[in-house]
Amino acid sequence: MTPHPSKGENEDDRDQIVLELRSTGRSFAFIARTLNLGKPRDANAAFLRAIKQSPARDRKRLRDEEMVRLQQLEDTIRGNDELAPFDLDRQLETLKHLRSQLKA
Repeated sequence: MTPHPSKGENEDDRDQIVLELRSTGRSFAFIARTLNLGKPRDANAAFLRAIKQSPARDRKRLRDEEMVRLQQLEDTIRGNDELAPFDLDRQLETLKHLRSQLKA
């Protein structure tokens, strides 16, 4: 599949593209822009749908891989001494939310 869905492409196909892009480490913001999904949360929703549509044998691996990416992001955020406390708290809260959605 290409990263640019065609007009006739259905939601399941688009969600699969989102899953593939996220699996390569692309951010939800990048995915949303690339696929014209609107906001990063729309890309995250597509990613979560794609995981739920995946075969049962793959779901745990996909969730585990995403947890690793989120932990790496948290480590990067915590290591950024230039972030204001408000921004740090906001970004960590976003990560908490992403993790809770992933576990649902």
